[in-house]
Amino acid sequence: MKFSLLLFALSYMLKSKSKKEGPLKAKLMEKNMTMLIKTQDGSRARFFTIRDGKVSSGKGIPASSDVALIWKDAETGFNVMTSRDKQAPVKALGDGRLKLEGSAELALWFMGAVAVMMKKPKKK
Repeated sequence: MKFSLLLFALSYMLKSKSKKEGPLKAKLMEKNMTMLIKTQDGSRARFFTIRDGKVSSGKGIPASSDVALIWKDAETGFNVMTSRDKQAPVKALGDGRLKLEGSAELALWFMGAVAVMMKKPKKK
């Protein structure tokens, strides 16, 4: 349940923050792609489609995706995705708790877009 809520929250934040001009909007204009994040058994899944700077998302597995992050289980996905350790995803890939299908370049780009979204604006 926590994993599904996390993915829904990520979807909501990407959609709402992408509507405003700024660093995230500029980043999202760079690529058109579909990212799938799911559990290995497919019981929890959400896809994120970025087209011309706009974000759409849905529950489940799309007909096709450019890249997929496949977590061993929902608990592992939640724990790693919410970890403060920036190396946690790399460690999860290394020990098999996370699998990557498709373009590693697009996966890194998507994670970069999320990082831009999470960055707090500088105070003037």
